[in-house]
Amino acid sequence: NRDSGGFRGKRKIIGGRGKVRTALYMATQSAAVHNPVIREYVAGLRERGKPYKVAIVAGMRKLLIHMQSELKNLNLEVIYNEFAKIGKICDYEKLKNLKLIKSINGKDLPTNALLIALGIFDNTCVKCARFKGVTKEIFIDKKEFDSNLFENLENTLKFLQNHLNLSAQVEGLQLKEELEIPLLAIREALLNAIIHRDYTRNSDIKVAIYDDILEIVSPGNFPNGLTLEDVKSGRSELRNKIVANLFRELKFVESWGSGITKVDKICKDTDTKYELKEEPIL
Repeated sequence: NRDSGGFRGKRKIIGGRGKVRTALYMATQSAAVHNPVIREYVAGLRERGKPYKVAIVAGMRKLLIHMQSELKNLNLEVIYNEFAKIGKICDYEKLKNLKLIKSINGKDLPTNALLIALGIFDNTCVKCARFKGVTKEIFIDKKEFDSNLFENLENTLKFLQNHLNLSAQVEGLQLKEELEIPLLAIREALLNAIIHRDYTRNSDIKVAIYDDILEIVSPGNFPNGLTLEDVKSGRSELRNKIVANLFRELKFVESWGSGITKVDKICKDTDTKYELKEEPIL
C-alpha cells in the first residue's frame, strides 16, 4: 500500500507478481459466484458498503487460506478434546452435523466457522495489556494470544487474574479472597466478545486493564439492526451462528442472549460499575 509519508487517498496494490495477482483475482471472481464460502464472505463485505474490487481483493486472501487449509492439515483434535472435557464424544460426522465441515462437489471442506474456532481465520487474536495509571502511555505488561478460540479465552482469563487486584472478606473464621471484578462477569463478557465479534473486520479483540477500569473491545457493530437497548434487554441476533452453536454445544453458554443480562446482574449484585456501549466505526 502507498500509505507512507504524507500520502492520502485511495489505497493501491503495487509491486509483487502481477501474473499471480491476476490469476487470483480472476479465480476469486469465479469463487464469489460458485464457492459458497467465498461467496458468503464477499457478499458480506459488499453489504457493508465495501467497493466491489476491495471485496474481491479481500476475497483473494480468503481463497488462499482455504486453498491451504485442507482438512487433512487441520488439527481437529482441538475440537474433539473440548468435547471430551465435558464428557461428550465428538467425531468427524459430528463436525459435519455442526456445519463445521461442508461437502462441496463431493469434497469435504472446512467452513469459515471451523477456521475461526481453530484460530486459522484472520483476526482471531486477543490482545491484552496492563497499563500504568489511567492512560495508554506506559505498559506494565502485554500479551497477544493467537491460538484457537478456547486457548485464547483461557489465556486471557489467566492474564486478567494475574493483573486484577484481590479483595478479602472474612466469612466465619475463613478469609475469602476474590477479584475486584467478579470472574464470572469477566468470563461472560469475554465469551460474548469472542462469539459475536465481526471476524471480517481487520481488527482484534482488545482487553485493557487500567488502574480504574477493565475495558473489553469487540470489533463490529451490533448485527442486524440491533440497538443498544435491544442488547441490554436480552434480545440476541447471531452474527456467527455456527461458532455460537459450537460454544453452546460445549456448554460455554446456556442460552442465546443470556450473557449480557448475566453480566449486568452479577455487577449489580456485587456493586461493580459496568457500562456497555457501541462506538461508531469510521
